[in-house]
Amino acid sequence: MNAKTRIVSINNVEKGMVIAKDVEENGKLLLKKDSTVTELIIEKLKTVIFVGNIEIYDLKEENEKLEEKKKIQCYKIKNKKSIIKSMKNLN
Repeated sequence: MNAKTRIVSINNVEKGMVIAKDVEENGKLLLKKDSTVTELIIEKLKTVIFVGNIEIYDLKEENEKLEEKKKIQCYKIKNKKSIIKSMKNLN
């Protein structure tokens, strides 16, 4: 994955986030890179009293770009349909 990353506190980790760097505590691997955070993972991290920060992929910006691209594509499709309909009405 080639996205931007950011550091978040365990208290701010949310379901659906994707881990950008292995999470370790005292040399023990707790979470592998590219794991998707679930409610169970959050509970377990809090149970083992993990107080560090976690590096996650910052997918918000990527998702916003994707949504904008989808909107533009939908607009183009609607515009094409409108042009075709107008051309049919000319005949």
